[in-house]
Amino acid sequence: MSGSVIATTAATFPQTAGLRTRSQLALEVSRFAGGGNDPERMTLANQHVDQIVRKMNAFPWKFNRVVNDVPLSGDDDEYTLASDFRSPLRALLVDSSSKERDTVTYVPFEEFVVAFAYKASASASMPQYYTVRNVHETGKVQIYPPVNTASLTWPTLRIYYHRRIVLASSESAKLNVPQEVEEAILHDAAALNLMSVEGATGRTVAMTSLARDLYLTVEREYRDYPDY
Repeated sequence: MSGSVIATTAATFPQTAGLRTRSQLALEVSRFAGGGNDPERMTLANQHVDQIVRKMNAFPWKFNRVVNDVPLSGDDDEYTLASDFRSPLRALLVDSSSKERDTVTYVPFEEFVVAFAYKASASASMPQYYTVRNVHETGKVQIYPPVNTASLTWPTLRIYYHRRIVLASSESAKLNVPQEVEEAILHDAAALNLMSVEGATGRTVAMTSLARDLYLTVEREYRDYPDY
């Protein structure tokens, strides 16, 4: 009996090959309102795409889950987060062989400061809790209890977190999102663009309704929730 052969394709990630560039997105948005590639209308379309991306960043998304490994050290109870950190998802302890070994429980900061008002000395072998005080201003994660380097069980805190959707930085750049999410962004931006050009017409209402349906579809599949 002959063996089975499994054919695979080369892995290419992120899966952005079929996405539109920033200029292509703007052109499609502009065309919905009859603007074509007129420079002023293209500028307006780009602004509306950016507005929709920022609106979507009001929530965390499953396609924006990433990871940050934080080395633990004695006496420290506060560590710097990754610069693109938006919200915590989960935290685990990792051993010296990069194997995940145990979980660390998230506590909202307003509860953390009450529950752990007494600052224990750095004598623990591992942290049990973590919190994030002010991501925008300080970008710090805080643990309790602080660990003692000499008795440290596992040396790394692995934080799974959400980042934001990053705006396309150039005319040839693409959004780093799934294709169906890009399509929802396109139609939402087109509805906004059409409203600014034509006002509350029948076409605008129809486009807004379609955009809402597409958004709800991707929200059901991709919306995520922070640690709790």
